[in-house]
Amino acid sequence: MVVVEAQETKVPAHHLTGSQLTISAGNRPLLQGLDFHVTTGEIIGLWGVSGCGKSTLLRSIAGLQPLLKGSIELDTQIPDAIGWPTYRQMVRYIMQRPAFSSETVEHHLTHMFSFDSVTMTYGEARSTALSLMARAGLSTDQLHEKASNLSEGEQQRFNLIRGLLTEPCFLLLDEPTSSLDPESAEAVEAIILDGAARDQWGGLWVSHDRVQLERVCDRVIELAHFCLGGNT
Repeated sequence: MVVVEAQETKVPAHHLTGSQLTISAGNRPLLQGLDFHVTTGEIIGLWGVSGCGKSTLLRSIAGLQPLLKGSIELDTQIPDAIGWPTYRQMVRYIMQRPAFSSETVEHHLTHMFSFDSVTMTYGEARSTALSLMARAGLSTDQLHEKASNLSEGEQQRFNLIRGLLTEPCFLLLDEPTSSLDPESAEAVEAIILDGAARDQWGGLWVSHDRVQLERVCDRVIELAHFCLGGNT
């Protein structure tokens, strides 16, 4: 008798590709001719000094401001073909300084599930939210606080959790630990890297901290090679 061993089903990898990207602040080019390719399961660092256009680059990849030249593809499709709401749910921009209103923290978490591109409900994701909060050093009592009253570091951690709940394929991480103490920064790094290790997501991690990127990323792209000057 032939015994056939059961094989674990592997989730197909997703791919995010940027080709010959040129970005600008207004009409002034900042970065030119940048290529990248990242798959789920890996984190790519984008390193550059302050003012070289790191945040502008992530916003452009997220479709929040136009590219001057170049193209973005998710699994060989451009965002227009996928549909921008779906693309932005799959490629989640995690901004450095989130804009939180005076609504409660939980309101901000539940709001993510009101979009048509999100197929799950907040009720289904709430246990994940609570688990991530515990890992990030946040209290469940804070769900009922006004989000605008949180410290910068607390807002930054809740913003990451908010972005993870809708199960993106890729994270566009804009200095995700910039407002955190070392212990909290380590916790956030672990959350991001653990998900990547399980092929839950891939990421582009922007920072001016080369030491951190060398520690947490699979490889690092030096933006100085593409920088034309700028101030964002």
